Amino acid sequence: KNQLKQLLVKKMASSPNVVISANSSYSADKFLSTYGFEAGVIRPNVSSKEFAKKETDREEGAWKEVEDLPEPPWVVTIGGFNWVKGIWECISMLKGSEVGLAIIGRGSDEDLYALREHAKSCEVELWAFSDLDLSQLIATMRRSRAVISMAHGEPFGLTAIEALSIGVPALFVDEGGFRDSIVDGVCGRLLPRDDATAWHLAIEEAGDPEVADRWELAGRARISELKLDPQSQADFIGEAIFPDRSPLQLEEE
Repeated sequence: KNQLKQLLVKKMASSPNVVISANSSYSADKFLSTYGFEAGVIRPNVSSKEFAKKETDREEGAWKEVEDLPEPPWVVTIGGFNWVKGIWECISMLKGSEVGLAIIGRGSDEDLYALREHAKSCEVELWAFSDLDLSQLIATMRRSRAVISMAHGEPFGLTAIEALSIGVPALFVDEGGFRDSIVDGVCGRLLPRDDATAWHLAIEEAGDPEVADRWELAGRARISELKLDPQSQADFIGEAIFPDRSPLQLEEE
């Protein structure tokens, strides 16, 4: 099956008018090691109108409608209730930190029960939200100590750039696509998976207003540097698909 898949991808890649792009440097490296040829990189984007610098009235009102509000301090992780998103490891890491965990994601009742039991055994306060709208999600992120992730093999990681756009400290495992967006110690932290002490120190560091403010400014600068706004990414895609035609020609067509 793998050989057939490789043949199909190579055939597609050699076809005229086909451009293959990965969503991060990590994904491009995986593509090269799997299929034997290079792919371009067109990263996802984040809208500063949605993940805004300042809280909107809509967001403030949405927050008040959230049931079972978490008690500070807490950190947020976003993703399904499964191994690949690293949520079990987030709970284990928080043991002894006196910081709670708000999970925004979905999963089976059985998985959620198991997560709650694991949190109890680690003495970590846990809140799980499966039905937040976008404004409530952003409000939960904004009020947290930090947004964290210990996901395995994350191709890019939208949560990281969403945190940078809002201005919330971003603490992510030093793996995968997170290395594209986070510059360690500049706009957040990239941390070793198995070093709970390093994570605890980083969470404490994120609570320092001076550090948080510095990371906030650097985070938005990083988004600008990588051109992760929707218009820039649309331009990249247009140029990749139509390299010999100008935007004016495309608009006329």
